[in-house]
Amino acid sequence: MTEKTELEYKWDVPSVSVFPLFLKAAVSSGAHAGEATAVNNRDFYFDTASSDFEKRGLVPRLRKCGGGYELTVKSSGGVVNGLAERREYTFPLSARTFGQARRMACRIISERFFTCEERELRHLFEINCRRRIYTINYCGATAEMALDNVRTLVCGRSLHMLETELEYIAGNRGQFSVLAAEITRLSGCRAQYLSKVATARGLLKLFETAGGTR
Repeated sequence: MTEKTELEYKWDVPSVSVFPLFLKAAVSSGAHAGEATAVNNRDFYFDTASSDFEKRGLVPRLRKCGGGYELTVKSSGGVVNGLAERREYTFPLSARTFGQARRMACRIISERFFTCEERELRHLFEINCRRRIYTINYCGATAEMALDNVRTLVCGRSLHMLETELEYIAGNRGQFSVLAAEITRLSGCRAQYLSKVATARGLLKLFETAGGTR
């Protein structure tokens, strides 16, 4: 298990053609960018019928990445001027199937957070993300830049989103913030005010209020 405070800046991206501007902006600011790593993540978000996670300010996510699974539980929180700061707990799962991963996740939640039975879990939405990741080094700060091409599935509907994230990894946090400001200025893109997860939650409530099906 790993535990950390996640600190990341987010930007809305109007089209795929804009993605290169973010990397170019970072390099123009004096940062060094490593080679790209491509990953495909499939994320499943859930709660109980009584919204026990939401009431506790927690956001659980079961992720299928490569040939494995992991459970991540984050503290809930919004994006302020493009910056998201949350507590994050990640648990690798030795599961081969989604069913096994779900059962393992439920056991971990019961041990670490609150008692929860698998039959109580309710699927909320799914987020599929094709991601290109670059390690960025800037004035003593190390970060990861992720260019995300996202497909969100909620209540039988599909929503396409694009976003860029810059996540703090180590080093000088002040310079990390300076780099984010420079990227905003040079890319011409606005800071994000509503994350993909918050967007999916909003759509879920809208569709359910209107009589949508899960």
